[in-house]
Amino acid sequence: MRNVLKAIGILSRGTVAAYRWLATLMFGAQCAVMLLQIFMRRVANRPFVWAEDLVVLLFVWITYLGAAVLYDRGTLITVDLFVMWLPKGVRNFASLLVDILVFAFSVYVCVLASQFLGRQVRLGHKLGGALGLPSWSMTMALVASIAAMSLSSLLRILTRIGKKVLPDTLE
Repeated sequence: MRNVLKAIGILSRGTVAAYRWLATLMFGAQCAVMLLQIFMRRVANRPFVWAEDLVVLLFVWITYLGAAVLYDRGTLITVDLFVMWLPKGVRNFASLLVDILVFAFSVYVCVLASQFLGRQVRLGHKLGGALGLPSWSMTMALVASIAAMSLSSLLRILTRIGKKVLPDTLE
């Protein structure tokens, strides 16, 4: 059990760290493109036709990658007022139940989004705009984000269960 937890933990933490760095790089690129577009539009009077499309694509990716990072950290907005009033044992059980539900839902959404992504690839639809990006370029962000959330949920579940089953080996 400990080896499984360690492997999932490494995979989950590595994925989230990569997403954090990727989102940071994308944010920098987004800022650079916006500033360049402002210069080209206002000073050079020759705006790029593709800049807005790229900024929107980067914004979508940043949003989904950021959601996965925040979920892993446990800092997404939650309404936990009722849960905080529960006794500690019941609260821990409720937290485990929520993690199980989130895991099941995120796996389900990941499967559906992956199937939708496959259909988009097969159909070859393009997004509107100057870049002519394939429509799956947006859906891929959702699949990547939900997959990372599924890993984080699984790690939380196994850690909670592992603490009950192997309390001396998990800290």
